[in-house]
Amino acid sequence: MSNDSNLNREIEEGLARADEMLRREKRRQWLYAFLGLFALVCAFLLGFLIRPTNSAAAADNLLYFSSNRSGKYEIYYRGVDGKSVQITHTSQGESWGPVLGPTGILYFVSNESGQPEIYIKTSGNSMRLINSGGKYGSWDPKPVSGGALYFVSNRSGKNEIYYRTEAGFTMQVTSTAGGQTQFSVP
Repeated sequence: MSNDSNLNREIEEGLARADEMLRREKRRQWLYAFLGLFALVCAFLLGFLIRPTNSAAAADNLLYFSSNRSGKYEIYYRGVDGKSVQITHTSQGESWGPVLGPTGILYFVSNESGQPEIYIKTSGNSMRLINSGGKYGSWDPKPVSGGALYFVSNRSGKNEIYYRTEAGFTMQVTSTAGGQTQFSVP
């Protein structure tokens, strides 16, 4: 009889351990489901806080992008009708990297002058150079409020971040040591 009671006790202990393992597994699954849902919510909310990348920008049901469909890179927009319209027509270079500023101004980079420089789109097919690095290029515009702009240039001999005020005053923001070129733009 003691063998039967030992066997019953071992079975009961085994079942209790199995139940505990199942409870732990269910808690783990709920935790993973909660963390997955939390990650989705965070990604959704961050989508409202992060600006579009340099490859495309969207506003007023228009998607701005660069494409080489004409044989060289130019800026286009696509409306809700699905039609793409070329809006830059560089004669000696290419245009790429459209970025919409907070006020709806379209910034982009073009090498029309021989160096990559930052331009804005004006009325019609016109574009206006707003930031020239002289013999050095300027690229990767990141517009901020009030018409100010962060951008990258190698005018110091290394790729550095600069800040340009609405009035056109420019100052260097980063100063990387040696040959480093690692940084992030605000």
